[in-house]
Amino acid sequence: MSASDTEDSAAGAKKPTEVKPFVVGQASSLSAQELNRFRIHNEGIMRSVGARLSLFLRAEFAFDLEHLDAMELGRYAAKAEPIDNYILFQVERFPGTGVVGFPKPLALAIGDRMLGGRGFGANPDRELREVELALLNQAVLLALKEYFSKWSESPDEAKVRIVGRETNMKLLAEDHPTAVVYILKVQAIIGDCFSTVDIILPLEMMAQSIQRAMVSMGEAGADAVSLAKEKVLWNPGYNDLTMRLSALWAGLTITPREILQMRAGDMIPLDPSKIDEVELQIEGLPRFRGKLGSANRKVAIEITERLT
Repeated sequence: MSASDTEDSAAGAKKPTEVKPFVVGQASSLSAQELNRFRIHNEGIMRSVGARLSLFLRAEFAFDLEHLDAMELGRYAAKAEPIDNYILFQVERFPGTGVVGFPKPLALAIGDRMLGGRGFGANPDRELREVELALLNQAVLLALKEYFSKWSESPDEAKVRIVGRETNMKLLAEDHPTAVVYILKVQAIIGDCFSTVDIILPLEMMAQSIQRAMVSMGEAGADAVSLAKEKVLWNPGYNDLTMRLSALWAGLTITPREILQMRAGDMIPLDPSKIDEVELQIEGLPRFRGKLGSANRKVAIEITERLT
């Protein structure tokens, strides 16, 4: 056989067909019951994030979860309203890259507040300046650190960094349109600005943390069922008894001179680390410990521990 015959036979041979894996988007997502538990857990975390931002901005900042769903990234990008300001982030020990869709009016309001204003977004149609983007990054890093500290075994593990910014969500979804992500839609309110923040979390980023949380919530649910089976005797004469409930922070020191110099409008600084250590007293006796947050546009305290 000549060399030319060998070349002709090689050219005529069919190349092996490349087999591409078929990805089913919802195969690895949570069940309906697990997704509902995940949503309930996130409701409390978002209130904690809002409280942290309120302290940081020294202004009321409501941050309440509106909706949570799992879907393919391409499907979300196709139907999502344009935000034009997507911040990409990564978290140490949490694989993958997450995205925060931050509406421009809200970013302007936060920048205005951080620069000493009242938190009102003026002219929301203009582009964000470099200084406003830098200030927004600070607020987003603080919020993400608070969020992921609630999913970490140790709060120090939540080391967040911003890795990029994009203006078009469809470009982010081009490479992995079938990747499953969790979409958290959060209502954010500051000053006169009402906006919805989209937080996009890859499935692999939250998988281990969600599994731990589901186990903890399942154990808590089992304990609640066992307690419900116990007979509790109650004296109906106590039904209309009014009791005084107080919320206190420990560790705040102040001198008598400073008290005498106080006027209406003065600010009393609080240690941010104490926000999750609110002591609830009933008639002057410590009964519960909780963390500060908000619910239904009101300041609220979530009970985390029973003291007695």
